[in-house]
Order: sequence, then C-alpha cells, then structure tokens
Amino acid sequence: MNATRRVVAAAIAVLALCCESCVFSGRRDAPKDWRTVPTPTRECPDLTGDYAGDDQSRSAVPLAKWILPKTANPLERMKRVSFAGPANGTLTVRLIEAPSADVLIREFKEGTTYRCDGGWLVLPGERALMPLIFYGASDARLARTMDGNLAVEATQVYIGPAPYILIPIVESSSTWHLYLPAED
Repeated sequence: MNATRRVVAAAIAVLALCCESCVFSGRRDAPKDWRTVPTPTRECPDLTGDYAGDDQSRSAVPLAKWILPKTANPLERMKRVSFAGPANGTLTVRLIEAPSADVLIREFKEGTTYRCDGGWLVLPGERALMPLIFYGASDARLARTMDGNLAVEATQVYIGPAPYILIPIVESSSTWHLYLPAED
C-alpha cells in the first residue's frame, strides 16, 4: 500500500510540474559604456547616415543581417550600410559592398515592414508558428546612440515545450550590437 501511495504521489508531482509553465528571460540592458538610451517617444528615431558593416560587439553580426534576415548571401562583404530616414513613413536602406557599389536598395514602409516603439525603429524578423505546439519570433530594434553610433537590440521570443520534456515555457532573450559611423 505504501508503494502505491508513493507511485501516485510521484505521478501527481510530475503532472503538477508539467502543468506549471516556466518563464525565462534573458533580456539585458545595453552595455553601460554605450550611450544608447533613446528618449521614449512615439516617433521613430532618425537613422540617417552611413554605418560600418562590422559589429563592434563580441558576436560580430554584420549590419546587413538586420536588413536581410532570411538571406544566405555572404553579408560580411557589405562594408557599409546607408540609412535615409525614416521620413514620411519610408526608411530607405542601401547595402554597399565597395566605396561606391550599391548591392541592394530596400525601402521599408511604416506599419507594414517596420514600426516605431518607444524611440526605437523595430524591424520584424523571422516568425515560426505551429498551432498549439510552439511560436517563435525575432525582432531587431534600432536607434542612434547619443554619440552617433547605431545600436541594435536583437530580441527573440519562444513559447512552447522545453526541449526533451513536456513542460511549457516562455523564453525571452536579447543581444546587443553596435555599428560605428562609416569612414569615408
């Protein structure tokens, strides 16, 4: 009888753990030596300028990755990225391989391909959804720092089962990237 009670108690404990959701957040503030904090506003930040394509943070993600998140092209070749705007609901971005060789010009439209949120320009990234199983999303939040650099906060959200176990989880994380103004 004691063995049966232990098995039932263990089964109830396992079921209780499986029914309880876990929330993980790896969201971090920008590095303290960056002068990043945009003034909270409903307006989008003016990103106009040319920026070096190389990331100054440890992860070394090319700036072009945030413009073309789903491409397999070698984005490291993009030496500069030029932003114009946003102005009148349009952000124009030029990917530049050499001093004067535009590889791609892309326009983003407010409300469809970007949005403004608290002084940041948000470019939606990849989305994945399998109904009733999981949801994943990534975004890139862009703003100019007070000293003229371009800061990018890459955010990821995952909602679904934890790997190898059936406990539902919600996970949110972010990484920071810094791009300096391009030299002429």
